[in-house]
Amino acid sequence: MMAVPTRRGPGTERDAEALLHLLEVHQAELEVQNAELRAANDDLRRSNDALVVARDRFRSLYEHAPVPYVTVDATGTIVDVNRAGEAILGLPRGPLLGSGLQLFVNDAGRASFRQFLDEVFARGHERSRDLQIVSAAAAPIDVLIDGVALREEAGSPVRCALALVDITARKVAEHARRQAQEEMLAIVSHDLRGPLNAIGLAAEALASGVEPDSQRRCIATIQRATGRCERLIRDLLGVAQLESGRVTLQLAPVELGDLVEQVCLDHEAAVAAAGSTLRVSSVAGPHVILGDRDRLHQVLSNLILNALVHARGAAIDVSVAARDAHGVIAVADDGPGIAADDLPFVFERYRQGTNHHGGAGLGLAIVRGLVLAHNGTASVTSRRGHGARFELALPLHGPECAPAAGRGRSG
Repeated sequence: MMAVPTRRGPGTERDAEALLHLLEVHQAELEVQNAELRAANDDLRRSNDALVVARDRFRSLYEHAPVPYVTVDATGTIVDVNRAGEAILGLPRGPLLGSGLQLFVNDAGRASFRQFLDEVFARGHERSRDLQIVSAAAAPIDVLIDGVALREEAGSPVRCALALVDITARKVAEHARRQAQEEMLAIVSHDLRGPLNAIGLAAEALASGVEPDSQRRCIATIQRATGRCERLIRDLLGVAQLESGRVTLQLAPVELGDLVEQVCLDHEAAVAAAGSTLRVSSVAGPHVILGDRDRLHQVLSNLILNALVHARGAAIDVSVAARDAHGVIAVADDGPGIAADDLPFVFERYRQGTNHHGGAGLGLAIVRGLVLAHNGTASVTSRRGHGARFELALPLHGPECAPAAGRGRSG
């Protein structure tokens, strides 16, 4: 049988062409989508690489941070810790993971720590709670604890990162400062009680109608006692100004030889009353510095009064010289000297040493503070039984400095 060829009409060819065109369009769209997918995949890979880098950087920062970090869950169980955290807790990471951090808090602080942890998870963060850590390898450590909650994406907090800042040294310093304040109050109270009692007794005697000669003695007693109170108050204010950095210097040229002569004249009566003598010597000058004359007068006065207290009637030598571009004032006495153990602390406030002769222990602290404010140095040398020698070294000023108007400076 003979096959009869089929004939495709124009409609069939058009349908095929349309179908082919449609396939080509879909193929082009797929190629575009594939390109977009490849680009998105590249972006995702880059983002993932950046995330890995950021995670590694964070891990490195966390691990090597100087601040101890401990990460815990809501129960206080340690889930991560950095090297500084291992050091402060006294154990390596292995034994720490899975342990309760509260076990390292002293008994008195555990309730406070639990409350702190609850507040971190409730608020998202909490700051500055003092605790004491009982380290496995050292003495108890005072820490300041800060915390921040770590959340899963769009979820509740699941962990908490804690920073444990060692404040043991600060606590020790605070204790020492409180102790010094208590000692200062005790000393000041003691030193004020004497002149106030003298004033009270003299006032009672005056009120009872004593003879004129006795009245003069009572008035002189009141004046001396008032002067002692004024000096103590002035010294307390001076130390407060020095420690707060609020000392203002009225700078002008000061010739050290003239200053020494004036201060020694001002103390002639006190020296005579103490049964001592002042011997003044000066290398040919002038020795001009830029300083506050009133403050320097106070410095030298404190040194001479200190020598009078300790010299016990022995002679006091005051000298002026030049050395290494500095004017040097020295005050030396032939008293009992300063014990070797006390020597490093002579210029500290509230220190009287083993030979305490009264006073709040402020005069020499003021000496050092005011000399430092003049960019100078204060030093002392002494040997037990051979007196003491105090030296002030102040930068000499150039010859162009004429005795003219002063300038102000805050130190």
